[in-house]
Amino acid sequence: MATTYRIPLYGAFGGLMLLLTALTFRMAAKDPAGRMLAAILALVCVLGTAALYVGRDQIKLTPPHRHAVPDAAASVRPGQ
Repeated sequence: MATTYRIPLYGAFGGLMLLLTALTFRMAAKDPAGRMLAAILALVCVLGTAALYVGRDQIKLTPPHRHAVPDAAASVRPGQ
């Protein structure tokens, strides 16, 4: 959905992962297991965003296809 608004994939992924990491840290700030999970999410955020940024030239997102409606299908279309 982010590509519809021309937001780069690495930006959308990084922003979402940053939000999830912050929420995880906030919910489990005093729990050692929660802090470990927040640290793992932070690592995934940094490494995933970096990987998407480095590979941004390799990622080809295709635009939506605009298929023509065949004549036979157009004749049975509701509302016509």
